[in-house]
Parts: sequence; structure tokens; C-alpha cells
Amino acid sequence: MNSRQDRTARFQSVRLTFQAIAPIDVLSPPSNIVQIRDPDFQFLRQLVYDQSSIHLGEEKKEMVCTRLNNRLAQLGLANVAEYCELLRSNREPEEVTHLIDALSTNFTTFFREIAHFKFLKEKILPDYLSPGSRRQNSPFRAWSAACSTGEEAYSMAIVMASFFQAVAHDLWQIFASDISTRVLEKAACGIYEGRRVQLPNPAWLQRYFQKGAGDWTGYYRVKQTLREQIDFQHENLLHPVAPEGEKYHLIFCRNVMIYFDHPTAQVLVERLCHQLHNGGYLVIGHAESLDRKPRGLKQIESSIFRKSSC
Repeated sequence: MNSRQDRTARFQSVRLTFQAIAPIDVLSPPSNIVQIRDPDFQFLRQLVYDQSSIHLGEEKKEMVCTRLNNRLAQLGLANVAEYCELLRSNREPEEVTHLIDALSTNFTTFFREIAHFKFLKEKILPDYLSPGSRRQNSPFRAWSAACSTGEEAYSMAIVMASFFQAVAHDLWQIFASDISTRVLEKAACGIYEGRRVQLPNPAWLQRYFQKGAGDWTGYYRVKQTLREQIDFQHENLLHPVAPEGEKYHLIFCRNVMIYFDHPTAQVLVERLCHQLHNGGYLVIGHAESLDRKPRGLKQIESSIFRKSSC
């Protein structure tokens, strides 16, 4: 089994028929929010940092309480202290994964920060196929880091499919990763409520989405031809993120570093730069900045950088 097949197999169980997949959950706010003692909060924030490098400041205490409420109910635990004891005991090794899932911020939309997708269409892809680039016969490889429920990766895929189809170039692929297994399952399914599928080109809805019927009225699913271009994989960005030798022409890592402290963000940027081809692009969120750019990473626009060497 090659590396692509191996990554695809990890989420084979969620690639079901449209009719067989349950609708995406919409959780109602819990009526009674649990309370958390400071020693328990300090334990949880350190555990989350050790496992994911996500920094939870003191101001996040209320958010932690809110997001743990449903998990405690599922486990039949009375309070956060009991939950911390469960984590300390290691009786349920997978519980740390559930904790990270609960506390990860997963908000995203299709074509969020649309200027990045315009730059992809008008600058990055034409340059890739420009005369003299020597890339016409090689696959364009992109990475959606921290892809959440998949909207970013599918937005990239729509732009790339539209562009490459027009120039008869079908060698392209997207690697999409997240630390949350819960959102990756939804991303691999590619099913979204109609109100969430807001596209800048209305023609793309019919071209790239399947409309639900019956129990699925009001939902859309990304068509299989587009889903097959994306490999979804569970990854911690601060651990080795790709097999040695795999390089990307484009990395989207947007609205992620704002959850890390400065030293951690610096380590992440250096690793992302290492994963880029020379001439490749790194795109971060509009609200983010790079305090210290790795040598060889040049700023092109406010949130877009290009690698000469790292």
C-alpha cells in the first residue's frame, strides 16, 4: 500500500453513501455549565499544551467549562475534578484526544478571507504553469493545515479544479490535516447545510456539489471527483508533519498561530518553511503576523509569504 492509499484508508469508514451518513451535529448550549477549580484548570491547560501546544490563557477558563460540559455528561461525571482524575489515571488513553477535540476551535467557512483564494487563482497557479517554470508535468501539491471541517480544503480544491481544467492540467492534489479527529470525520464526508455553502461563483454549486433529497433536503455534499483529490489525515502540527522528502508548492496555515505562544509559533513556521518547495507559498490568517521570519521566507503581501530557501 502506498502512502496515499494508507492516508486515505484512515478515514475509509466515513466515506459512506450520501444517504447513509447522519446529519452534522448542531449542539445546543448546555443549560447548566460546570464550574472549574483553579488547580484543575492549571492541570488541563498544561496537559493541552503538552499534547497540542495550544496555549490556554486565564481568560479561557469559562470557554473550557462550556466545552467540557457535554463531555462530562457523556461520561457520567459529576464535575471537572472527576474528569481530571480520569485523565491522570490513564484508564482511558483515548480521552486526551477527546479533550483536544472539545477544546479545539473549529470555526470556518467556505472561501473565508477570500483574497487568499483570489491570489491562488490569479498569481500562484499561473506562475506554477508559466513558461520556463519546468513544472508543467509535475503535480501541484497543496496543504490545508488545521483544515477543521474541510471548508478551506474544498475551497482550495474548487479553485484548483476550475483553473487546471481550463488549461488541461490534471496533476494536482491536496493534503489536509487537523488535530481533531472529530472535525476530520466531517471533513472527509463533505456534507454541509445549504446555508453554509456560500460560494463566490454560483455555477460552482452545481458543478462541484450534490444536492440532498428526502431526509437530506437542505444539505449539499461535495462531489466524489473533488473529494478524491484531498487526503485527510490526523496531524499535530508541532510533530513531524509529512514523510521525509514530501514538499508542497502551497501551504495554508491560517488562524492557527494565534492559539500558540510566540516560541511555539516560531517553531511551527520554521517547520512549515521546511515543507515548502523553493518558490512555494505560505499563507497565514489576516489577523496573524510573523514576528521573526525564517531566513529565505519573503513577505509578498500582508499574510502571504514566499520561500527562496529555508
